[in-house]
Amino acid sequence: MIPVHAFAKRGIEMAQAISVKRQSDEPDVHQIPPLAALIFVLTCLAFGLLLAAISYTYGHLITTLCMVESSSSNAYVPIGTVEPAEDSPPAYTEDGLPKPDDVEVNLVRTQPITASLRTTILHLRARAGFWSRFRGLSVYFVWNFTRSIVVGMLSSASSNPFVMILAAVIAEIVLVCLIRHP
Repeated sequence: MIPVHAFAKRGIEMAQAISVKRQSDEPDVHQIPPLAALIFVLTCLAFGLLLAAISYTYGHLITTLCMVESSSSNAYVPIGTVEPAEDSPPAYTEDGLPKPDDVEVNLVRTQPITASLRTTILHLRARAGFWSRFRGLSVYFVWNFTRSIVVGMLSSASSNPFVMILAAVIAEIVLVCLIRHP
């Protein structure tokens, strides 16, 4: 383990070397190769788009589906117009529950589609194709752009984090009101 004074000594030596270099007359010009700059910009752009897509899909789309999905977990499948025969036994036992071996009454235990992230994405893909999760992405970008403008205007007076939090809440409320009542 390196002692702290070794770090301090190296830091002081580096600071002295930088100050000596600045006092010399040679200009400090660093050339970045164009290919390296292009790769860096494209990587940053791809990473930003990936983060936005993940944020939209898992932060907005799936949470909205969770809010609107029905929470009932048991559903009885109706028999329809089939009339039981006169000599058939009753469909229910004395305690009111269906018999386990009864064919006419089906108890279906459904699990919400949004119970798992994977099942939600697979459901979207099965119903509307691979790009289904990105259908509202343009609206999401407009929403975030507008939200950032409103938050910037409201929080520009102070750098206090509580003011920024309050500005974000107010921005969301203002945008919801604008969408509800154009």
